[in-house]
Amino acid sequence: MNLFDLIIRYLKDRGFYDKALNLQKKMGDEALLKALAAPLDAGKLAKVFADEVKPEETDLVLVSGVGSAYPLIRSHNLLNNLHHRMGSTPLVLFYPGVYDGQSLRLFGILQDKPYYRAFRLVD
Repeated sequence: MNLFDLIIRYLKDRGFYDKALNLQKKMGDEALLKALAAPLDAGKLAKVFADEVKPEETDLVLVSGVGSAYPLIRSHNLLNNLHHRMGSTPLVLFYPGVYDGQSLRLFGILQDKPYYRAFRLVD
């Protein structure tokens, strides 16, 4: 699952995509982020994600596109909202950053809130 592609499909399905592009051109990035905060709420997006990947029918979910999806969605928010939806299906997040065992740092710079359920697959 490419997270950025999921966001684009979701915005198009809801009729927000073209409006979002126009808003960004006219008002800039900050106005766009503010306008998309509610439609891209992590809880809503987690439901869309789970509906698409169908974790009860899947052995493993691989997630890419995290860096491209920033700042539209923050990884720790999505993971926190996916936790109960994924059941026992493992989720591997290809994360362009650093996980120190307690928090995620996107691109090795941007500090996220603590996230304790994750672990590194490789060092």
